[in-house]
Amino acid sequence: MRKAQSAMEYLSTYSWMLLILIIVVGVLVYMGALNPPSPPSCVFPSNFVCRGWKLTTDGNLTIDMYQNTGHIINVKGVNCTKNPPSVNPMLTAVDVLIRNSDHERIANGTNIQCLDASGAVMPGNIGSTYSGKLLIYYIENDTAVPHLIVGSITARYE
Repeated sequence: MRKAQSAMEYLSTYSWMLLILIIVVGVLVYMGALNPPSPPSCVFPSNFVCRGWKLTTDGNLTIDMYQNTGHIINVKGVNCTKNPPSVNPMLTAVDVLIRNSDHERIANGTNIQCLDASGAVMPGNIGSTYSGKLLIYYIENDTAVPHLIVGSITARYE
């Protein structure tokens, strides 16, 4: 009888500890403590590099783009969205010339607005994160060949 009581006390004690541990982990998951935010990043296909970017709290994006395509390119349109790229994306018109092996700021005076999945501008609080696709439409000056490249961006609102 003494061994059964000792076994029951052992199981009871560890059952309570296991239940408390499950509740604590559940609370941490609910509060998002186990899902750290993604670090800021801007990734494009080869020959294109984001040198820097800034996303303001009203959803406006400025990006400094480096290109090494072997051509002078003229960036004609940009789109920052959470939607997957479509056949005919809506682009914010820009007109930025980037020489080969050089960089320029895209959004000189033009608001490139980052959009949510419904197409509305997505403002945010300072420190919160936006993740989406960045589409850049450009034309090679010497060949007149148009291109649309798709990158991904994760930026913190500033």
